[in-house]
Amino acid sequence: MSTSSAAESLASSADCPETPDVLEMTLILPDGHEKEISVQSNKQMMDLLIQLAATHKLSPAGHVLQAYDPDTGRPIQYKASQSIGSLGVNVLHLASKRPVSNSEPKKPVVTSQRPFDVTHRVTVNLPRNQKHVLRVKPSLTLAQIFHQTCDEKNLDPYKYELQHPTDPRATLNMADPLLVYAPLAELTLVSISDAFKVLKSAT
Repeated sequence: MSTSSAAESLASSADCPETPDVLEMTLILPDGHEKEISVQSNKQMMDLLIQLAATHKLSPAGHVLQAYDPDTGRPIQYKASQSIGSLGVNVLHLASKRPVSNSEPKKPVVTSQRPFDVTHRVTVNLPRNQKHVLRVKPSLTLAQIFHQTCDEKNLDPYKYELQHPTDPRATLNMADPLLVYAPLAELTLVSISDAFKVLKSAT
């Protein structure tokens, strides 16, 4: 062999290093787990996808092999017939074509068969020109509203009573639900001694 031929042969070998027959790579599975695999360098990407999907009991049609540039970390575009060895990568990602969060069908929302609980806004006029606002069900009795107000405002229930806001002499049945007095949305809480004085002055 001539000197020039030998030089050309060495240059050709330097420019086109042989691709190893077997590549040691890291495979990232759809669930994020990593696995070390050995791959033939001349394996076409489509064949490799089918092989890896079958190995992990996944559908090749629902997955894709993503190869990442070892320097930039960005995905590499490739053809299905391209060999894995020609990409020069050491990490592959067997990724789902759909986001993992959407891979499972959404469960239907179970709605309650009970009707929506309607509440009413009730204002209770307190002594010293104060007011107390409650959200209560129409089925709540006046007695329950009375005791709830006394509890929340730290008042002695034995010293107060409920009155009609515009007619103090009207009789309120504490066992009746608020619904009976609809559309009444206001009540007055007065001390029993003051209520007695009002009734006495009216007679």
